[in-house]
Amino acid sequence: MNTPSPVSGWTCTAAARWLPPPNPFLSGVHPVPCGASSRRALEKGSHPRARPQRPGVQRAKSGIISDVILHRNYRGSMNSQPSSHNAQSLESISEYAERTSSHAAAAAASVTDTFVHRILGVPGALIGSVQVPDPRPLSQRLNIWHYWWQAHLLDCVIDAGQRHLREGDITAAQEELHRARALLRGINVRNYGRFANDYFDDMAWLTLAVGRMNSFCIELTGANDVAAQDAGAALFEQLAKGFSPVGGMSWRKSKRDFVNAAATAPTALAYVRAGDPKTAAALMDWMNETLWDAERSLYIDGVNVRGDEYDYERGEYTYNQGTALGALLSLAASGVPCEVDPAERAERLIVGIVKHMTEEVEFLSGARRRILISHGDGDGGLFTGILVRYLGMAASSPLLSDEARALASTLVYSTARALWEGRREFDPDLPMNEYGIDPNEIRGKALVQFSPRFTEPMSKVVKPGAPVELSTQVQAWTIFETAARLAHARDLASHGF
Repeated sequence: MNTPSPVSGWTCTAAARWLPPPNPFLSGVHPVPCGASSRRALEKGSHPRARPQRPGVQRAKSGIISDVILHRNYRGSMNSQPSSHNAQSLESISEYAERTSSHAAAAAASVTDTFVHRILGVPGALIGSVQVPDPRPLSQRLNIWHYWWQAHLLDCVIDAGQRHLREGDITAAQEELHRARALLRGINVRNYGRFANDYFDDMAWLTLAVGRMNSFCIELTGANDVAAQDAGAALFEQLAKGFSPVGGMSWRKSKRDFVNAAATAPTALAYVRAGDPKTAAALMDWMNETLWDAERSLYIDGVNVRGDEYDYERGEYTYNQGTALGALLSLAASGVPCEVDPAERAERLIVGIVKHMTEEVEFLSGARRRILISHGDGDGGLFTGILVRYLGMAASSPLLSDEARALASTLVYSTARALWEGRREFDPDLPMNEYGIDPNEIRGKALVQFSPRFTEPMSKVVKPGAPVELSTQVQAWTIFETAARLAHARDLASHGF
């Protein structure tokens, strides 16, 4: 019997089969520190990890955002919410909520109609095409299918289901749950009947998606989703094998000496959502000690472990900031002791994102505003969408200051606006490459494509008929769903709910 759990929708009965295995390197709350000297310091009680921390949920200290950001050159250019959102009338707020929802619905329809298809003739099994059209040789199409892109596609399907549920369309919400189940089945089929693969970050992404899928199923039906729980059980078993002796998560099974943010942060988030905040705190303590760049208020990519020494990979990527932000906010809500106040660190991280991961764009209205940077196509085509998902979480967090929430929501709305204004609408039933066909003509149902470069329109970046990658369109879908979720919450608040 599966009894719904109050913790992230996982089941609490007969649940030893899926509960996250303990971190074998975890002692109490704290992970094993890096290096022999740190280990000796911990044993002697002189290492910072040995000091007791103040428990309890705390709101971030005021002043971080205003002191560092709002009094500098960002004040004007960050005021970039769409004009209808800035308007204070209830009608305009409701209209903006409806419009953002329609944008999310358009992105959802376009991605599912263009990319999602049945896999290998298996009933009830779906998968997302890597690109459409796909001119790659058959060997490449068989070998490269991007497991982690599929995980984020699943996340978006859940987003769409939740949007329908918010709007009271139960039938549409049920259809999205069926689609999610079919997609999860398709991922399993495409991965040769299992969920394990070589990359711990890949498996962490899918763990997060199936956890949300199970929560959505409980919200919609009152019962757990067996397929999601089985997947979660298999994935947590794999994640438990990824803990590095120095702290953090190894990137992949075949390269244990590279410990990075891409694997550590989403794994931490998965553990805290599954009811194990101590393991999550241990992972984030390691990230804060090792990967945090205090000067830039961002997390770097990772470290190559060379004995007791680290060779730092100092790249800074939007998606790493996103999952770290999500993990910090979840830890702050859990109240588990952490070496660094997670809510305060989350605010400092938002500062770093605004300072170093935004660029200016001119909207069609002529207004110039700051939006999040993009990372092009390929894997990078998903990076900023992941950050936006967790900025949406920050924008709704009561643990952050009003200024921090405002900055987070502004980045979400502005980036969504830039994407929408740069869209290309097309008729999928008309050939785009044939002489005499206007690629902008719409005769039937219009689908939408979104640019992988937020400051340039789709018509400039990808020519009509050229391959469009799944990653870039799932990124756009994620951004629109996040904006719609925030706008809906604001609409409810404006009406006193």
